[in-house]
Amino acid sequence: SVTRNPVDGTTTPAMETQALPLPSPDILQHVVDVHCHPTDTDVSDGSMDDLKIKICAMSSRADDQPK
Repeated sequence: SVTRNPVDGTTTPAMETQALPLPSPDILQHVVDVHCHPTDTDVSDGSMDDLKIKICAMSSRADDQPK
């Protein structure tokens, strides 16, 4: 795939990325995402429960506050 420059329309090959293995659970338990909007996308409750990190959930809309 390619990346297109929005200014001049030129294209360059997209960077290839590889997933790195996650740190051990002993390390992950200390990670906190302090800017998380879980109601902005369709995320199942089970997925949230399975997270190995802690989150500080924020809402984008006032009606999301109780969630």
